[in-house]
Amino acid sequence: MDDEDPEEKKRRYRRQWQNKKYASNAEFREKKLTYAKAYREANREKRRVYIRHRYATDPEFRAKKRESDRKREHARTCRRHGITVAEFDAMFAHQHGACGICERPFQGTPHIDHDHTTRRVRGLLCNKCNLGLGYYNDDPAFLRNAARYLERWLARISEPNEEGDNMPKDKMSKNDKQNDKHNDERTGAILIRKLLLHELHQPHGVDLPAPTDKLQAIMRALVTRAEAAQDVNAIREVFDRVAGPPR
Repeated sequence: MDDEDPEEKKRRYRRQWQNKKYASNAEFREKKLTYAKAYREANREKRRVYIRHRYATDPEFRAKKRESDRKREHARTCRRHGITVAEFDAMFAHQHGACGICERPFQGTPHIDHDHTTRRVRGLLCNKCNLGLGYYNDDPAFLRNAARYLERWLARISEPNEEGDNMPKDKMSKNDKQNDKHNDERTGAILIRKLLLHELHQPHGVDLPAPTDKLQAIMRALVTRAEAAQDVNAIREVFDRVAGPPR
C-alpha cells in the first residue's frame, strides 16, 4: 500500500483504531451506540430516501441489502421459536440439510417445526411436510390412518383385476415395479381360472360350440378328461386352478 492516498491511509488507520476501541472499551461503545441511535432518529426520512435511491441504482448494495434483510428475518424467526441462529445451524447439520420427515434435501429455507402445546422445537421440515402436519392437526392417529389408506391403494393397484389389467408401468411405484414379474405370473393364472370357470358352467350333455382358440381347447380337454375318466388327479388339478394362485 505504498502508493495509497495519504488521506485514505489516515481514514483506514482511524477506522482500525475505532474498531479496536469499540471492541475493548464499553464506555466508548455505549457512547457510539447512543450517538448512532440519535442520528437515525433525527434523520430517519433522509436515510430512507438515500437507501431507496441507492437500492434502485446500485446492484452491489441491493444484493447486500437483500442478504442483510434475509439474515435479520432468519434471526427474528429463530428468536420467535426460542432458539439461536447457532442452534438452528446445528440442527440443520444434524439433519444433513434434509427434511426431518421426507428426508429430501431442503430447496429453500427450512421451516422450524414446533410443538404447539409445549412450544418446544421438534426439528426442521420442508414446506410440504410442515403444512402436512398442520393439516393433520399434529395427530399421529390421523397420519397412521393416511398411511394405511395409501398402502391399501398401493396393494390394490399392484395386483391385476379379473381381466388381467393393472396400473400402467409408468404410474406404478418403485415397490410395485419390483413385484411386476410376480403380477405377470398372476395374470396368466387368472386367465386360466376364468377359462376353466367358463367351461365348468357349460350345460351338461349337450354339444358345445367349437373352442375359439387353443387355450380354450386345452381347458375344455382338461375338464372333459376329469369328467369322463373320473380321474382324481385331473379333478384336483381343475379345482386347484380354479382356486387361483396362492397370494
